[in-house]
Amino acid sequence: FAKISDIRHEQLPSLDDEFARGVGEGFSGMKELEARLASDIRERKSSSVEEAYKEKVVDALVSSSVNISFPPIFIEREIDSQINDEARMAGGDMSRYLEQVNQTEEERRAALRPDAESRVRKSLALHELAELEEIEITDEDVEVEVDKMLASAGDQADQLQSLLKNDDGKSALRRSLFSRKTLDRLMEIASASSDTLSSKQLIKEQKESK
Repeated sequence: FAKISDIRHEQLPSLDDEFARGVGEGFSGMKELEARLASDIRERKSSSVEEAYKEKVVDALVSSSVNISFPPIFIEREIDSQINDEARMAGGDMSRYLEQVNQTEEERRAALRPDAESRVRKSLALHELAELEEIEITDEDVEVEVDKMLASAGDQADQLQSLLKNDDGKSALRRSLFSRKTLDRLMEIASASSDTLSSKQLIKEQKESK
């Protein structure tokens, strides 16, 4: 039999003003810390609700865009991109990645196909809206975003700058800004609607307004 020689109880710190000041973010006491935590929780809930609403609006846009058609290679390229990203996060070795997910490459591609098709349809629907709204990203837009990102990068600013200043980095950033601007415009249109968004009506109204 095992012999228990000692029993120790972990002493947790008291949740008092001293604890709050020891957190390291300049809190003067527990009230200030509690207020900060409550604010953070509200922000996360608000962000979660907003993201869910965006997803619903985009889904409505896609579901009514019945004329969207594209070659199968679009889906295959999207699957390629996701598999490569996941393998990179797993260490860069494709064989090791497939072992981790316990699937063959064919099985993994099949598992990713539904989401890949959904992303392609969403992207094409948003591009259609962007064309109707004549949304563009200028070089100035890119430079302003680069400056914002560098200003908040801290010690990583030099590394980030080298990434964003090359052509591939700028192209990726331009695509990101384009998607964000298009999505923001879609949210504006949806918010201005008094009824639940009908994306078919949305596209029709945008075409008629041109």
